[in-house]
Amino acid sequence: MKTQQINVTAIFEPDGKIIPAKFCIDDMNVIVQKVLKTYEEKAFGSRYVVFICMHNSKDTYELKYDMDTFLWYLIRR
Repeated sequence: MKTQQINVTAIFEPDGKIIPAKFCIDDMNVIVQKVLKTYEEKAFGSRYVVFICMHNSKDTYELKYDMDTFLWYLIRR
């Protein structure tokens, strides 16, 4: 799968924690049931937060949030 920019609805808590809630891909709304793993990475001079998310108790998606541009990307599904 190719990386693509997506729109994500997320909760930004006062302590800096980011929680993705839902996103849209191919005209389908995906609700994040659980965040399985979160980690930070640096690449090409940018800082990212990567989220491994579960939907429908079986489908997993990897989302990446660019902390410098405030954009979201779908990396893998």
